[in-house]
Amino acid sequence: MSASDETHTCLLQALDTIRNMGARGWEFRAATDLARFLAAEGRISDAGALLQPILDKFGEALDTEDLKIAGGVLP
Repeated sequence: MSASDETHTCLLQALDTIRNMGARGWEFRAATDLARFLAAEGRISDAGALLQPILDKFGEALDTEDLKIAGGVLP
């Protein structure tokens, strides 16, 4: 398994664990990290498909640095 594959697997596992815990804030951060990884791998549409539904949950009411970073990942 390549380092890229291992990174992808670890990020997916982290996101799954966090979702099972119901920790929305941490879900957002883990999804952002995974989306940034996917975007860096050239998988922009996968990054957007992962991140957009999570951004939609939070809406535009929250103007935080995390949301700005996440928004920067999307095309």
